Amino acid sequence: MPFDLKFSEEQEVFRKTCREFCEKNVLPKSKEMFKSRMLIPEVHSELVRQGLLSLLIPTSYGGQGADFISFIIAIEEFGKADLSVNGSFALGYHNTCALTLYRFGNDRLREEVIPRIVKDGWMIDIHSTEPGCGTDFTAITTRAEKKGGGYVINGEKQCVSLIPEIMTYGGGFMVTTKTAPELGGRGMTVFFVPYNAKGITTTRFEGMGVDIGGAKYENVEVPEHYIVGKENGGYTVTNESFIFSRIPVTMCMVAAAMKCLEIGMDYVKRREAFGRPIGAFEGIQFELADDLAHLEAARLLTYRAAWMADKYLKGEAKIDDLAYAVAEAKLFASKHCIEAIHHTLEWCGALGLTTEFDLQMAYRGARMMTVAEGTMNAMRIIIALQALGREYVPWRWGPPKK
Repeated sequence: MPFDLKFSEEQEVFRKTCREFCEKNVLPKSKEMFKSRMLIPEVHSELVRQGLLSLLIPTSYGGQGADFISFIIAIEEFGKADLSVNGSFALGYHNTCALTLYRFGNDRLREEVIPRIVKDGWMIDIHSTEPGCGTDFTAITTRAEKKGGGYVINGEKQCVSLIPEIMTYGGGFMVTTKTAPELGGRGMTVFFVPYNAKGITTTRFEGMGVDIGGAKYENVEVPEHYIVGKENGGYTVTNESFIFSRIPVTMCMVAAAMKCLEIGMDYVKRREAFGRPIGAFEGIQFELADDLAHLEAARLLTYRAAWMADKYLKGEAKIDDLAYAVAEAKLFASKHCIEAIHHTLEWCGALGLTTEFDLQMAYRGARMMTVAEGTMNAMRIIIALQALGREYVPWRWGPPKK
């Protein structure tokens, strides 16, 4: 499908508004978010007030009803101001998960949860990854069994996100479970589980950047209307949510790397060696030239993915087309954004590796984004399957062989 992108006048005004908001409210708090490894209360409250936590929610539910490109514009501006990446990731991931809940939730579930997102700043994520599986989320073992008029969930999730935000500000987890294990990947169901449901135990892992943690579900009871999508239809819900969320995750990397290059260019103009600014040496110039070209390409690939998301949401593109565009963007950015940030650290010498410079925050956070919502090898599989055809899928899943 030919890529035809031109930012509208409204989108350019929105970009300017987001930039001003982020310079005032996000930039001064980036180090604090890095230390706490979460979206801090001062920034969260401003996001609620500005409606940025409900960007993708339709206006009929009180949201902003933004298109996906405008959403990614917000992530780009937020990401440039937040080199911790914690805040930009939380904003992006929550919005796509909220979109998933809106798209697949029944009316009763929507009416219970979405107004709380809009008015109270509730946050949403999806819990799929487990100690024994990540990329192959069809291998989950978390179970949901019928009991009376609802279900009982038992299992453990690991390396999942937004736990501190949701436990602080309210909201819930969309938990991928097996309701018919004998059907393999075709027997999964997603449930919304409120943050304060009895039987949830959460943990946080010590990490180098963006926060990840775990959650145990022990006899957690949920009503039937908390099913997101259909019973045994969890693959579709989880897969689409992952694809959507990869787009803001990619822009988090791109925005952080672009800001690091700005910082790096300012430094190499001022720092002198052998009587010349170090920016005059071709060793740095060649790296800079490559980085600028790569980041511009990564940025355009990311906006192409957002453009494709809008097409998909309008019914004008297939899910495979969207998955392919998103995988290309994330694969390319995962390699070249980290490389660009690494170069800026090198240019700044020993100081670049200290906490005096913000560059190290971006490196830690962006490195986590290369894994979040799909590793580089997972993206390569998606791209190769689109090119070669589904008959070359490297796995077989479905009902276990008898």
